[in-house]
Amino acid sequence: RDRQFRDGAALIARVRDARAEIRSDALAWAAERTGDGRIAVSVVSGGRADVLLTRSLVIATGAFERPLPIPGWTLPGVMTTGAAQTLARSYGVAPGNRVLIAGNGPLNLQVAAELMRGGVTIAAVAEAAPSPFRRPRAGLRLAAAHPGLAAAGLAALARLRLAGVPVHFGHVPTQLDGRGRVERATLVRLRPDGSIDVDRRITYDVDAVALGYGFAPANDL
Repeated sequence: RDRQFRDGAALIARVRDARAEIRSDALAWAAERTGDGRIAVSVVSGGRADVLLTRSLVIATGAFERPLPIPGWTLPGVMTTGAAQTLARSYGVAPGNRVLIAGNGPLNLQVAAELMRGGVTIAAVAEAAPSPFRRPRAGLRLAAAHPGLAAAGLAALARLRLAGVPVHFGHVPTQLDGRGRVERATLVRLRPDGSIDVDRRITYDVDAVALGYGFAPANDL
């Protein structure tokens, strides 16, 4: 149980202390305005259909993780970073024995460190952004805006470095190959203007690839 689990448990306890009703295994499938300006929310819960009337409605249905559509991204063994984390955290299943993680954002470093602690070999981590150590002003702004997130990122990066995991800043995958499932991943360097340096390629043998390039909100009802 890491800090995220503890923070989540504390939030649940606060909601219960506020005497808010919590309906688990519930599906809110429609919402519409009533004649008096309220919102009628159609809910199915515990095998019973119900309509809840409210003055306001907050929709928090999570987010869609964005992969990177490249040749080979539909091969078995290729998944999003969040999917790899769910396999490990919720089911105790490793996404593979030798995994490459590529994308943009702190989740990729976090998941790489988590999988490594679980015994998975991390072939490499490819981060599309340039190294924060080469942009100290931007790094300091991040640290000032969210010290906890910056510290967690540095800790994950340090664990990967100490374990000898290659971390390639300013790199993206351009090709995933394999027969029947992913077996190789090719990375290329990004130039400062965002274009691809095709002469700077790195290839890794893998049996799983996790791609994570941020999130798009899932705010539909």
